[in-house]
Amino acid sequence: MRGIENALLVSPDGVTPGSVAIEDGRVAAIGGPGFVGGPDVPDAGGLHLLSGVIDPEAHRKGAIRVGSDADLVLVDLQKRMTLGRDLVLSGSGWTLYEDMEVTGWPVLTVLRGEVAAEWTANSCWIAPEPCGRFVGRREMALAAGA
Repeated sequence: MRGIENALLVSPDGVTPGSVAIEDGRVAAIGGPGFVGGPDVPDAGGLHLLSGVIDPEAHRKGAIRVGSDADLVLVDLQKRMTLGRDLVLSGSGWTLYEDMEVTGWPVLTVLRGEVAAEWTANSCWIAPEPCGRFVGRREMALAAGA
């Protein structure tokens, strides 16, 4: 994936319209709407783009900034969905939240610049091979310079 166009970039400082260029699994550049360009770059259409990790202070994780890992989630905050076994991914095959209606739904999950999951109106595509890597607290602290 080369990037994501026309998203609302969510950061600790607020929400900013923009586009994210991705190279070698990292955020290569951030610019205004239309910045990345190209037919193979998804247009977020103004949906919210969040970093896929919670800690914005950790090195390379938790923020949409140049040099950080391209672990991103594109979310439609207006989309209403009814949870069911087919939409909730669980090894148990069931969920406590069956038939619960929720507002806000992930549309696209990107892990180190590659599409890991994509949700459509009534289904979800998941990458066939696991591609995540566990990062322990100690490793995160060392990377952050603590």
